[in-house]
Amino acid sequence: MDPRIPRLHRKLAAIPFQPLRSHSFGEEQHKFRLGPKLVEARVAAFEAEHDIALPDAYRHFLTHIGGSGAAPFYGLMPLERCSLLVMNPREEPGTPRGFDDAEPGGHGRDLFLHVIEMGCTDVCVIAVTGPLTGRVLIGTVRHGGLQDPGRAGRPPARPRA
Repeated sequence: MDPRIPRLHRKLAAIPFQPLRSHSFGEEQHKFRLGPKLVEARVAAFEAEHDIALPDAYRHFLTHIGGSGAAPFYGLMPLERCSLLVMNPREEPGTPRGFDDAEPGGHGRDLFLHVIEMGCTDVCVIAVTGPLTGRVLIGTVRHGGLQDPGRAGRPPARPRA
C-alpha cells in the first residue's frame, strides 16, 4: 500500500472539524464523508469494461480510503458515474484544448477520467493514459467539451501534440 494513504485518510477525517477552514461549494452533498471503499474486483471490472488501468494512486485511494464522497466541490463521484474523455488536438499555438467523450473501444488518443463534479460546467479529471497519466486537471465544459484545462495549483498542462 502507498505509504501516503494512512496520512491522507487522517487528514480527510479531520477536515470537517477544522475551525478556520474554508468551505467548498457543494460540500453539503457529502459533508466530507467518504463513501465505502471499493473492493479490488469492482475496480478491476471497471478497468476491464473500459480497457484502461487506473493510475496506482487513484486505485489505492478507491480501495483503501473511499470510493466516493469527500473531495472539493460536489465530491469524488462513484466509479460507475465516471466517464472517459479525450483531449482534442490544439488548433492554434497558445489556445486551450478541449475534451470530448471518448468513443467506446477507440482508444487511439490519451484518455481522461471525469472524477469530481465541480458544479455548473466545471469538472475535474485524472489522466489515465499518455504522458499525463496520474495527473489531475480541471476544466470547463463548453460546446460539448472541456476548455482551459489546468492542473490544480499549477500552470496549465502542456500535453505533447
